[in-house]
Amino acid sequence: MSKSKNRLGYQKRKRKQNLLSADSPPVPSSRMGGIGDSMYWQFGGRRDISQEVGYKQGPISFSEYDKQYDRHGLASRIIEAQPIDTWKKRFIIESEDDDFIKETESIFKSLSAWQNFTQADIIAGIGAYGAILIGVNDGVAKLSDPVTSTDLESSDLLYLRPLTQDYAQVKTVNADPKDKRFGLPELYKVKVSNILTDPSTGSISSTGSEITVHQTRIIHIAEKLKNDRIFGIPRLQQVFDYLFDALKITASQAEAYWRLVGGVLQFNIDPTTQLDDKEETSRQIDEIILQMRSYIRTKGMEIKNVSKDPSDPSNHYDTVITAIAAAKGWPKRKLTGSERGDLSSTQDESGWNGLIEARQEQFAEPVIVRALINRFIDWGILADVNYDITWPSLFVVDDKTKSETIKNLADATKAYEEARLMAGGAPSISQREFRKVFSLPPDIPDEDIQAMMEMLQRDRMPDVQGV
Repeated sequence: MSKSKNRLGYQKRKRKQNLLSADSPPVPSSRMGGIGDSMYWQFGGRRDISQEVGYKQGPISFSEYDKQYDRHGLASRIIEAQPIDTWKKRFIIESEDDDFIKETESIFKSLSAWQNFTQADIIAGIGAYGAILIGVNDGVAKLSDPVTSTDLESSDLLYLRPLTQDYAQVKTVNADPKDKRFGLPELYKVKVSNILTDPSTGSISSTGSEITVHQTRIIHIAEKLKNDRIFGIPRLQQVFDYLFDALKITASQAEAYWRLVGGVLQFNIDPTTQLDDKEETSRQIDEIILQMRSYIRTKGMEIKNVSKDPSDPSNHYDTVITAIAAAKGWPKRKLTGSERGDLSSTQDESGWNGLIEARQEQFAEPVIVRALINRFIDWGILADVNYDITWPSLFVVDDKTKSETIKNLADATKAYEEARLMAGGAPSISQREFRKVFSLPPDIPDEDIQAMMEMLQRDRMPDVQGV
């Protein structure tokens, strides 16, 4: 082996040792500006994978999340999928007080609560939180003052306004460690604006201002809390890099196809040929490349199309989709859509429904629905009574399973009534009690409940009938 080759091998080993050396100079401070950026570093920070592949450097702003939601279809799907399915079936409010139920339902209808719940849930996931501004005529001039009245009426409720994090910025936080609201927002800086957009030109005109609003007029909505009770984890944060991977794959495939349509041309000019007008020939070549000309006068020139078919990107794109689905804990079909009827899609749907039902009970109900109802109770609009919220089942039951369920429930009801009669109880059970005793989902129609109860009456034991 020659000395030059030995020297080259030595230099390569020396460079590798320098990269791994503990005595290497510190990483420039400019490389340490982002939260968690060091997770992508190798060789003591001398190689940054995120920078090599073009990932976002440093913290991600709300504006960047918002732009992704507005422009990137996959991003909007990630933000909207769970909220849309969470609110697609209306929950039922149950209480011993019928007037409470009727008043609550009337208020929800007048305030378009269902639409506002869905919208607020969606936009809360763009950033770290969202909010619902409650418009109430409580006789207070400044919205920065708390709502203290306890004798308001439903007619005093004016509106519900879902707000993004950008439109409801936390201004001050409760700093009293002895207060039950310690660490929670006290005042918000709310943007109030009138925005007019011309859909044909995209031009936007806006007039408005910022107002300070007290927390009693706000429902704070944050999911996946981490170190505090204010800021959740934005729904795009943990898959933000994957979104750029998906964009690169789809954009590069489209660009490759475009170039393929135009073709990559090779112009071979005979060196012995004297071109009459080089500038004119060059101009014609440019026009062919720009799709402005379909022919060219040639003399001593050979033109070849040397373009190649672009590779199939589906496997690469599927890898990105799989990574996003794994990060979110979702069935992949919820990102891509699926054909109905096959076993795997049915299993995916079942798993997804389980996630949504857990989200309804652990997030949507306590953070949004109960927070709003309890606020109305505090203001005296609704009576202070016990109430329950029941979500309809998302699982689709076939006719055979439904029939078997009705029979089993009827048998159980029969045993329940027999026990009541022997204990001296009343010999009948109402539909409401029937639903409550057997925890029946609210989406079972009244006629099915009646069918169960009639089956019970037909099959009642003779000795029980005589009681």
